[in-house]
Amino acid sequence: PADRMARAIGLVQMARRLGPAIGPVIGGLVAALFGLRQAFLVAAFLYVVAMVVMLSLYREPPRIFPRPSDDVEPKTVRQVIRYKGLALMMGVIFTMQYVERSLGPVLPLFVASLGVSMGQVPLWSGILFSLIAGTGAVGNHLCSRLLERYSPGTVILASIFVATGVAVSVSGATQVLLLVAVLPLFGLAIGTGSTAAYTIAGQMIPSDAQGVGFGVLSSASMVGLALSPVLSGLLGSVSLRSVFLVDALLLVALGVIGSSSFRRIVAMRDLKPAKV
Repeated sequence: PADRMARAIGLVQMARRLGPAIGPVIGGLVAALFGLRQAFLVAAFLYVVAMVVMLSLYREPPRIFPRPSDDVEPKTVRQVIRYKGLALMMGVIFTMQYVERSLGPVLPLFVASLGVSMGQVPLWSGILFSLIAGTGAVGNHLCSRLLERYSPGTVILASIFVATGVAVSVSGATQVLLLVAVLPLFGLAIGTGSTAAYTIAGQMIPSDAQGVGFGVLSSASMVGLALSPVLSGLLGSVSLRSVFLVDALLLVALGVIGSSSFRRIVAMRDLKPAKV
């Protein structure tokens, strides 16, 4: 239902974040206790459990397909992108994904550059990545409650503001403890902003175009996921701090470009399916 979309999207994204956050810990324990081969068997078992859960618990309602008609044509990707406001939400999702994934290639190197001994770099990096993933999941979950109190545009602008402040702070960090203090705010902002963007887009997409619409949104996320490690790695080869400054610039550009559109989104109840 439309009134539960924010909570549903938040729960799904929270589960998506918790998997990568908890999975390495469980896999490492299994590998350490029982060996590497057994870790793969445990992973295979979990896939089987997921399949059984889907087959036994998920009930898909019968779908009624309309008869082909000259008046009703399937929506194309180009038509969906032209829906008012959807391209902006794609930009939000792309930027949030890009900025979050930019930390992967450079964060361990940046931690080492702050004076942490090489033997402690994996530990501190793991702590930081876990904090980002954990607070990101919290942001996914809290987004629905924030959208009940504040307008979606305000939530996204606040997320951009917080994430920008953290990126600038990290670029000037001289101690690893500062990263421990501010990066959880980064994860919280990214998780909240991305869930809000998906929710707004979901309300804008008409029911007959939701399949194509969410596919387009996922494509924006995947493009950010694919480009970020490569481009961040190239930037990091020149200067590690420049990666965080570029992240801040991208977020500022997103906020400036979309500020007027964000402010026009008054409340979730005012959102209606868009028209081309």
